[in-house]
Amino acid sequence: MPIPWPRGRGLTVGIAALLVLTATPAAPAVPVTVPPAPPTAPAGPARVLTLITGDRVTVTGGVGAETVLSVTDPHGPVQHPRLLSDNGTSGQGPFRAGDNISTSVMTAWGDSCGHAGVVWADSDTSRISLYQGGELLGEDVNERIVTVGGLSPDPKPYRLVLEGSRNLPDRPYSTRTRTVWDFTSATTDPTRLTPLPLVQLDYAVDADLSGRAHRRTELTVTASHLKGAAGAGPIRTATVEVSYDDGATWHRTALRKSADGWTARLDAPGKARYASLRTTTKDTEGNGVGQTLIRACGLR
Repeated sequence: MPIPWPRGRGLTVGIAALLVLTATPAAPAVPVTVPPAPPTAPAGPARVLTLITGDRVTVTGGVGAETVLSVTDPHGPVQHPRLLSDNGTSGQGPFRAGDNISTSVMTAWGDSCGHAGVVWADSDTSRISLYQGGELLGEDVNERIVTVGGLSPDPKPYRLVLEGSRNLPDRPYSTRTRTVWDFTSATTDPTRLTPLPLVQLDYAVDADLSGRAHRRTELTVTASHLKGAAGAGPIRTATVEVSYDDGATWHRTALRKSADGWTARLDAPGKARYASLRTTTKDTEGNGVGQTLIRACGLR
């Protein structure tokens, strides 16, 4: 049985987005004199609960008043490879220590809210490959770690490629992903795990709980490095292309720079069901990323 993590947005469809509960007093069995009902208590402050599913529930109302529960999905709508780094524990990102490079555990799916994970199923596969120049240094599949030692201490160009594909009935989005990181790396302190200067991409788009965005809406791309990355520079350039036919054709979008990143606009034809994304960014030190997400989100 597939074990989902992170859970996709489509799984929240079965939870009501708005539930109103009211109390109806029972009718008296015999005629009696009923005193005036006390005034309705004022609604108390909103309370936020977290379900075991991860959904956040806001509860408003008070005794004698309507109780309203609203559910908000905490997961981001565009699933893609997500790099995490939390000081050497299970979320450690790719790193260099001395003349050794390790990919750590890199998953092909995560979101822009700090979640990353895998779905263990036969129809969920990924492959990671590490190159120095044109030479393949190491390769493995399904979130296994690639570690290579004896590297040159001098600055050299490297390439890290992560590809994923899945065909699961409850995960209709990001069915294929391919991310290529180009970066330069030199020797580091061998006693520390120093993050590689890989450019991370995150996405923001207004989507409903089933992961569908309006066919004419804005999408913002944010680029960053992991904290403490060696050899990273300011990120200056970006491109975004959109496909509405699963990557058969691509359309380059105009970008508007903002404090949050770069904003593009979706403009899908009426029959399109999905939007796919192809994004590139580069920093001033020449480190860059190219990411392709087939069926990045649904359209409504």
